[in-house]
Amino acid sequence: MNISCHIKKLSLLLFIGFTFFSCKKEEKSTVTINEIMVRAPFDKPSIKIPDFSKSPKISILEFGAVSGDKNKNALAIERAIEKANAIGGGIVIIPEGEEWITKKYT
Repeated sequence: MNISCHIKKLSLLLFIGFTFFSCKKEEKSTVTINEIMVRAPFDKPSIKIPDFSKSPKISILEFGAVSGDKNKNALAIERAIEKANAIGGGIVIIPEGEEWITKKYT
């Protein structure tokens, strides 16, 4: 193969790659960030505070959590966090009043 053929193949691969990545849907975050500036006698960056008030609530029960089952609970919490991340933010709800034991997270 000559150099011209390699250049054409490389160009085609780059075109396909750029087309694929440019079509990727950009996720819109449901979390807004509020910034507070603090006056101090030294340089200090602003304090950023996330506001989750408009974020959806995601219950671990939707992902199979069962009171007292540490493996199912750990998996349900992990999946709820992944869903929140995939949709741009969310509040993972662990119901009150039950034993929601989990395995160790690393």
